[in-house]
Amino acid sequence: MSTEEDKTNHVNDLANDLATVNVKDDKKEEGNDEGTDGISMSSFYSLDKPKDALSGTSQGVGNILKGALGGAALMVSAPIKGAYDGGKESGVIGGLKGFGMGLGAGVLGGAAMAVGGVGTGLYQVGRGIYNTPSAMKSSAEGKDWDSETKKWYSYNLPDEASQFLSMTDEDFMASLSADEMEEFRAMQAERAGDKESKEDVKCLEFYDVLGVNSHATPGEIKKAYYLKAKQCHPDKHPDDPEAANKFQKIGEAYQVLSDEKLRSRYDQHGKDGVEEAPKMDPGALYAMIFGSEKFEPLIGELSMASHMTGGEDEADVHPKLKAFKQRQREVRCAVHLAEKLQKYIDNGDYEFSQWAHEEANELGQSAFGGTLLNVIGTTYLEQAKLELGGVAGVGVSLSQTGRYLNTRFSVLNRGIRAASGASDAQKAQEKLIEIQQEKAEGKREPEETEEELLLKKKIESAQGHIFSVMWYMTAIDIESTLKKVCTKVTHDTYVEPDIRKKRKKALLLLGKIFCDRAAEHGSTGIDEVLNNLTQQMQQQAGETGAGAGAGSQK
Repeated sequence: MSTEEDKTNHVNDLANDLATVNVKDDKKEEGNDEGTDGISMSSFYSLDKPKDALSGTSQGVGNILKGALGGAALMVSAPIKGAYDGGKESGVIGGLKGFGMGLGAGVLGGAAMAVGGVGTGLYQVGRGIYNTPSAMKSSAEGKDWDSETKKWYSYNLPDEASQFLSMTDEDFMASLSADEMEEFRAMQAERAGDKESKEDVKCLEFYDVLGVNSHATPGEIKKAYYLKAKQCHPDKHPDDPEAANKFQKIGEAYQVLSDEKLRSRYDQHGKDGVEEAPKMDPGALYAMIFGSEKFEPLIGELSMASHMTGGEDEADVHPKLKAFKQRQREVRCAVHLAEKLQKYIDNGDYEFSQWAHEEANELGQSAFGGTLLNVIGTTYLEQAKLELGGVAGVGVSLSQTGRYLNTRFSVLNRGIRAASGASDAQKAQEKLIEIQQEKAEGKREPEETEEELLLKKKIESAQGHIFSVMWYMTAIDIESTLKKVCTKVTHDTYVEPDIRKKRKKALLLLGKIFCDRAAEHGSTGIDEVLNNLTQQMQQQAGETGAGAGAGSQK
């Protein structure tokens, strides 16, 4: 490390020591002779080492706002609290005294918080300015900023791959501290004790299809579906005429057993109890959750699929293990991407373009291929522009911010709609089952009525919102993962700066080709997803209705 960096770190460490103010609590708990631990100013104001002037200014403005708002809140609340406490002890007179004392304390405390906010705000701005020369130097050397350690470091992709890709989940769990492991085992034991065996189940067919017991947990059902669906996917058995039928049954079994209410009705009434429940095409469901095996080297295992492969319920997975698996995913994808971009470096842009076009064309043929290609291509394209810099990079930054806000709003909006329509959809589903039973008993005509069509539309509308939320979450998962993948590939100091620059150019070209191919394969957004799903649900609903009508006529 250079003398300049040593000096910068020394100044920042000293500043942190001076900025930490311990406020001892004078009150002691009953039976405890020691006071409480001190409270650091950094627990309220941001005093982390800023990366540069921009980071320092951001933290400084935040501290000033915290001080102002916190001070105002204290000035309002302190008199009210004083009046309340005084009134409880001495009535009206005590309340007035308490109000006065609270007002004085509030004014002093509020002013102190405001002053503290301004002081720490200016302090952070100054630190950011002081750190800027070192930041510019480190950035020019190809170093990256570690937001956890607050230090610059040289990233090396092969080193990270050697560290993370050779480690199993078991190895990682073994590396956790004894306290963390004990807490994790206690949590697992508690949840295992909650399992109840279901002895009174009318039909076991769906459980048998997935190869699980009737008391299987949601996590066990998810894992069983993952394994069975992967094993029996029609693409893996092109010569088996029964492959599609087997896959259909696996998807139907999972959709029923993964839904708590549908599973309960199935346990009580068998398949008749869920006959009218609308279900999406198993192929579409599979693609939504797992993407496509062809895409896996590029985007890794999607988060929804990762939850299934573990076989545990979400609460049973240690948070650090989830973070580790995501890190592995990013590194694995980065290694694969670096290998593909090497074609550009070794063979030039013409041969690389030919390969990229062939790759995009093959990927586009899979389920939702155009949609996935668009997400991947857009992320590659934007990250390459950001890394190459210039006016285009600034435009990309603004575009990403806008899309980030729009996507989160869409998720919130669709989620609210799904939640508000869930109750109506449930009632509609129950009414459809009731109508189906009446048809079977000869109390209704077998023809589908206007009432049934309206009920099915309600259900389809609610499911459409749910599926759109699933897709948005999948798109967010892919984009956030690929941003880190692209950074690893373009910041890899294992290779020379010239090679890193060529990787950026290759990434730009690959992104353009993927986006172009995505457009050729049709629409590239949520509309394509929802249109496909709606058509599949309507087709299946029609087949179900036709089957029901035939059954009633018999």
